[in-house]
Amino acid sequence: MMAFAVWFTLAAAGQAHGFNTPLTRWNWWEDSEARKAVGLTEGQTAKIRKLVQSAREVMIDLRSAVEKKGLALERELEKTDYELDRALRAAEELQEARLQLERARTRLLLEIRAVLDGKQFFKVREMNRGPGLGGRISVRKPPAKEQPR
Repeated sequence: MMAFAVWFTLAAAGQAHGFNTPLTRWNWWEDSEARKAVGLTEGQTAKIRKLVQSAREVMIDLRSAVEKKGLALERELEKTDYELDRALRAAEELQEARLQLERARTRLLLEIRAVLDGKQFFKVREMNRGPGLGGRISVRKPPAKEQPR
């Protein structure tokens, strides 16, 4: 439960780049206003950029593995000569691939958290709390206001 609480708290930091992971849908560290509000230094920004770029490459491969294992399970389920043991093995392989992806996501979150000091972390978390969400955390950058036509 504690691990989930830590992960969820880190999830408040933002998301971008199609990872579908917290801290990566919105590059808050690239937003000048957010960097200023958090007090992020150029060195911290560079470290976060490096972490995210490295993680993106790994996660592309891990997402691909999840997709492939999912297809393998589908094939097992659709066979006319269905065997429970083969399907269970395919399901376990899919679960393992998902676990590896989640581990990589969590590692990225923890590495980014390590770049921030406590005050900065809580500021990022505060910035990502969305109004009207009943205390839930918003992980999306607010949409830009539409220009009148």
